[in-house]
Amino acid sequence: MGATLVSRDYPYPLPSYLAVSGNIFKDCVVHDLDYLTWLLDDPCISLRAHASTGDSAAAVARACGMWEYSEVHLVLRSGATATLVNGRVSSSYEHRLDIYCEEGLVRVTNPHEGTEGVAFFTRFAASYRAQLAAFRSGVRAVLAGGPDCAAPNLSLQRTLHLEELVLACEASVARGGISVLISPEEIGPISCDEIAPKRAS
Repeated sequence: MGATLVSRDYPYPLPSYLAVSGNIFKDCVVHDLDYLTWLLDDPCISLRAHASTGDSAAAVARACGMWEYSEVHLVLRSGATATLVNGRVSSSYEHRLDIYCEEGLVRVTNPHEGTEGVAFFTRFAASYRAQLAAFRSGVRAVLAGGPDCAAPNLSLQRTLHLEELVLACEASVARGGISVLISPEEIGPISCDEIAPKRAS
């Protein structure tokens, strides 16, 4: 099994945003790493990364010293592989995913294919609404103290794993694209008490 994920951002960020964004791995790639490893339920055990910026004077000026393009190759614990391609330069927001399985192909297509000027927040408007609704339900459950108050995909292990992946991407680029091993520790889900500690009566 394998996967290919392409994300090209639009519109191009302002210099004021780029100055505080970290880099393309911290700003863009981390979301695709989160999305893909969650969807496949398969943590990364090694990766190689490359990053670059256009050579023209206009590209150098707009990039403000930041990378504009990246490519990350993952090896997952199951033995599956995945490639993530990200870019900041596009005439419209683009997001496509192909997952290659033994019995076929799972595909997330771009619903705005061929339409220019579609921004990130337009492409994922429905997702944001669903996410906010789920967050509101989770907060209400926590406040009510129910048995299922913690969201099932919320865990310290997942957060630390994603941070390790981003740092590994940066390390790989700094060392010419070498393979970096990942060893995520198994940490259980965050408990209700960690989210909202009970007050002593």
